[in-house]
Amino acid sequence: MNCVKCGHSQEVGKFCGKCGTPFASINNETATSEQAATTVNMPEEGHLPPAQKIEQMHSEKRVEPNIHMEKIKAQSKMYGSYFMQHLKRPSHAFNQSQEGFVNGLISIILLGIVFALTVSAVSSSFLSSYGPGFISVFGSTIISVLIVMGIPLLALFIINKFFGQQQSFKSIISIYGAHLSPVIIGAGAAFLLILMKSFAFGNFILATLFVFAIFILPLYLISALLTRKSTNALDPLYGFILYLVSFAILFILFITILADSALGQFIDMFSMW
Repeated sequence: MNCVKCGHSQEVGKFCGKCGTPFASINNETATSEQAATTVNMPEEGHLPPAQKIEQMHSEKRVEPNIHMEKIKAQSKMYGSYFMQHLKRPSHAFNQSQEGFVNGLISIILLGIVFALTVSAVSSSFLSSYGPGFISVFGSTIISVLIVMGIPLLALFIINKFFGQQQSFKSIISIYGAHLSPVIIGAGAAFLLILMKSFAFGNFILATLFVFAIFILPLYLISALLTRKSTNALDPLYGFILYLVSFAILFILFITILADSALGQFIDMFSMW
């Protein structure tokens, strides 16, 4: 050890043998100065260089899509198992209440997309030269299909609310969507037939499935809902008749609004000429 004051050198001891200066204070001062220098040299978290800030921002952005992708994958797996379960036994949905609301809503939207894709494919095949574009037909078709599918849902909810088990609207969507698994498969087959230019079979299957999903399936559902543990004094037969009346009123209102809109566009077209 060397004394920093007089330069005397010795191997052991806490004090300098020549001038008596303690080595401990010298060592502490040296360590303190080294620690201060290290602290100064290390950048604070809020004062990172621009290059490190950009790299940190990019790394955070790279992590976020992975979280979203994991959520999408998890939801896809859940829907896949839900789809296969209700394909084998659709009536299982009556025991789940509103637990399958999200998956039921996905089935309804998925069926609307397949219907819209099939209609757009037919339209582009026959009206490719002078008809509306694919996106225009797809957008208008999917909106119309979803609205039409909402009519039996609303009628089911109203009748079941007053004369049945008083299920919530989410429960009605869950039950209805759970019974659409075979319809979705059939609509996918119709779409493939249209792509293979088999328009007769494709359109027939599509029309049959549309009638089944909008008219026939809700009749089965309202019958099941009115006869399952119903405590209402009204007989299920009259509840069934009231469903038919409410569905007819809602459907006629929709057709009237649609026809009025189409007539307005037709008149505007002639006025432009």
